[in-house]
Amino acid sequence: MKYRVVVFAAATMFSAHAGIAADLMSPQIVTDDTMPLRGSIDILTANNQVTVSFVENSRFYMETDSSGGRLDSERGWLPGVEVSGSLMQNWVVDNFYLYGQFKWVNSPTTYTGSYIGGTYGDIMQHDGATVVGADFRIGEGFAAWDRAMVTPYAGLGFRNWTRTVNGTGGLREDYRHGYAGAGLMVQYAPADHLVVGVNGLIGGTFAAEMETSLLTGGAVIPVGKYKLGSRAIYMAGANIDYAFANNVHVSTGVDYVGYGYGRSPQDAYGIYEPDSTTHDVTIKVGLGYSF
Repeated sequence: MKYRVVVFAAATMFSAHAGIAADLMSPQIVTDDTMPLRGSIDILTANNQVTVSFVENSRFYMETDSSGGRLDSERGWLPGVEVSGSLMQNWVVDNFYLYGQFKWVNSPTTYTGSYIGGTYGDIMQHDGATVVGADFRIGEGFAAWDRAMVTPYAGLGFRNWTRTVNGTGGLREDYRHGYAGAGLMVQYAPADHLVVGVNGLIGGTFAAEMETSLLTGGAVIPVGKYKLGSRAIYMAGANIDYAFANNVHVSTGVDYVGYGYGRSPQDAYGIYEPDSTTHDVTIKVGLGYSF
């Protein structure tokens, strides 16, 4: 009997000790240091996906003379599509970030100009316009707190705007440039599966040029390339991403790009491209798949 009591007491003490030990050990399994937080999971998930978006691009282009007076402009909304992909993985560094985007938009725009010796607004017509662009980023993400991340990045990309004027006197012009700069992306997860982000970049354009070519039935003009001056470029954006099912996301956002071209040298015919500025605003709605 005494033996049973001793064994029972020992077993009870052992169980109690084991229970206390288990209670003491269990917090170590679920500490913030070892378990990823909900907000950080949502941000990482949003940063590892491929997205296809339908876009509407508001484009405004203005050429000016040496005193800043208006010479001519192009304005209009261009619908199109955008395909993007991003990843954030612990590769070279923690939260190594890569991003790529390709956009195509197409629609007639409204040209406003003047006759030789006239005033701005004397001529208004519709011109064909196609814009193709690509943007790339490389950076590193840093957790600001449990539901936020800050990602500095380097940006690189290009734009090509094809402007066509049909009919008698028509021609084709291709404006293109590359750009490079430094940017910052800030993301916040206010609720499960929801991520809000803003980003901005400041940089400069390079290899800017305008190339003319002939159109069937258009004007017979000297064709050639005009080297344009490099200028600053500014980019900003905001977006909302929501994962409504396993690996499936919906998103919406708005992007702004502003830049300019400097006047080109005159060619052998005395023709040149004047100073210009461009402002692009893109509204988009997309469907994404995370991996």
